[in-house]
Amino acid sequence: MKLNKLAISAGAILSLALLISLIYIGCGGKSSSSGSSANTTAKLTIKGTLTGGTHARLKHLNWLDRFLADLFTPRLYALTAADVAKVIGFNQRGNYFVTTVDSNDNFAIQVDKGYPTALIFIDASDNYLGYLTLSNGIDSLPLAKLADTVTMTELATIDLNILSSTGVIVEPSHNPIGSELPLSSEEQTAIAQGDDFFAAVIKNTDVDNNGTIDLLQNKFYRPFIMYFVTGGDFVGLTPSVVTPANITGFRFNAHIYEQGVSIFPPTVTFTGPGGSGLTGETNDAAPQTQTNQALYGSPYVSAPVIPPAGAYTVTYNAVPLVFNIPAQSAAFSNIVLAVPTVTLNGSNAIEKLDWVYKLGNGDATAIDPRTLIEYIEIQVNGTGTQYDPTYSQGASRLYNSANFPPTTLTHTLPLTSSSGAAWSIPWANVNRISMVYNDIFGNHYVVDWDKP
Repeated sequence: MKLNKLAISAGAILSLALLISLIYIGCGGKSSSSGSSANTTAKLTIKGTLTGGTHARLKHLNWLDRFLADLFTPRLYALTAADVAKVIGFNQRGNYFVTTVDSNDNFAIQVDKGYPTALIFIDASDNYLGYLTLSNGIDSLPLAKLADTVTMTELATIDLNILSSTGVIVEPSHNPIGSELPLSSEEQTAIAQGDDFFAAVIKNTDVDNNGTIDLLQNKFYRPFIMYFVTGGDFVGLTPSVVTPANITGFRFNAHIYEQGVSIFPPTVTFTGPGGSGLTGETNDAAPQTQTNQALYGSPYVSAPVIPPAGAYTVTYNAVPLVFNIPAQSAAFSNIVLAVPTVTLNGSNAIEKLDWVYKLGNGDATAIDPRTLIEYIEIQVNGTGTQYDPTYSQGASRLYNSANFPPTTLTHTLPLTSSSGAAWSIPWANVNRISMVYNDIFGNHYVVDWDKP
């Protein structure tokens, strides 16, 4: 097996993600920052076999259908056990791993434990043949939470057993959801929602359309969404929750990785399907860059409040990068809301915040944040003394917390500012608390809880 990492280190991702806050200031009163939870280098083996499976080849269709398949989806119409020579596993960070299929049509591939991971199947000439799906709209292996039977094993393994395919869609005879991947039905629905943007790359691994899988050229182009949500208003020290979630707008974003590139263009353009609000707009702030990678964000779109289904094109260095995004109407019910409760001290200043996670439809049952959340941050806005006067968000940002892992459900505010002076936030000075998080697919959410 060959392991390939596109040099997208956890530190680089974290630095870039933190810088993303600079892109999104001053639009509709919204702002955000981003980050990453700690990386893990632990490995998990995924194995399976194509022998014994059924494989419906679309090229067995009549000549006209075959011609149209070739014309509109080149090389995406045939997968049998004999076709598949290699399996590529890759995650939303762009780290990828390649293994060969043996003479008995078996494979075993080691991937990063803890991250959503796609499996795609290619032939001996590196042509894309198909991708693994777990059905229910989940087109990757959501490895953020694993059963004890997997994690307690020295050589952690998920065996998909026999794989079958219809065209490019590959399904396992053993679906690990419910066993190795212990997910409730609510969590599955929420993961399927967040999976949509990562799946756009899984289903089209040649985004720049140059005839070669991007990863094999040390390139990776990933779309992600930023949703802005007004969660509700504080009633006392706990807010009411608006259901379904009151999404107020979005930004369409692209994370571009090209190995060896140190200078990226200052602008890209964003074009979506009709009614998307994106008709060739350029990024409304300079890209956030490091060697090999850049983040670009579209202007804030408030009409519509969610992106409609269709093709979204990011024109980068005169090359159209096309991402096909499915309908997002389920986002209102299935995105996650972190609902805070404030505790005050004897001076009526904020002592701490506790929070619970609910789906956009208000459901709080059977939701384990480890299955959905990568990290969460607290932002407090209002008037008064800032914790750190260098906040780029301006004088109204009183406090930004660190980025907490999904298992953290409480935070006590510091008693001194970044300069060491005595510091607190009187509750009377607060006008908004924002619970800001990344999901496991790298999508970003700013959920505002207003204090009337």
